[in-house]
Amino acid sequence: MATITVGGLPGSGKSTFAKLLASELGLEYLSAGQVFRQMAVESGMDLETFSKRAERDHQIDRKLDEMQVRLARGKDVVVDSRLSAWMIETPDLKVCLVAGFEERARRIAERDGLSTEEAIRRVREREESERHRYKEIYNIDIRDMEVYDIVINSATYLPDEIVAIVRKALDALGARGRKRRSK
Repeated sequence: MATITVGGLPGSGKSTFAKLLASELGLEYLSAGQVFRQMAVESGMDLETFSKRAERDHQIDRKLDEMQVRLARGKDVVVDSRLSAWMIETPDLKVCLVAGFEERARRIAERDGLSTEEAIRRVREREESERHRYKEIYNIDIRDMEVYDIVINSATYLPDEIVAIVRKALDALGARGRKRRSK
């Protein structure tokens, strides 16, 4: 059927959408964020502390990224990961969700039971850490949208509406009878 990558910054709705899309299309769902959180738990650290450790130990990110590539290879899957658009070979479609910073912080505050101020602080720290790490490790700028086929503002559309947009894109690709080209 399809291999679809879904990227986006924290709070963009990436995971909510990716899970729904996988369910709607009958595809496997793979979340690099869930794996990273599990790695943090196994290391006896909270997410912030583990992220700071990853800043010093690049093997953490490399291990995570190698794992997502291995787990997605040859499968019909939706890969939910900030770096999947760069890491997964020849996906059928690369989707990125965006939303304004305040909206993303508000969503994270609501989801994690934080004050808005604390969510803003955490989102800023996390984004800066990841932006720096990915640039240093892979020379990837996660702010670069050119790698994506579709960029959708999740503050404008509901998750089921985003699924409908992506289904239309997949139908159009299928109608043209072409497999995704490498960018």
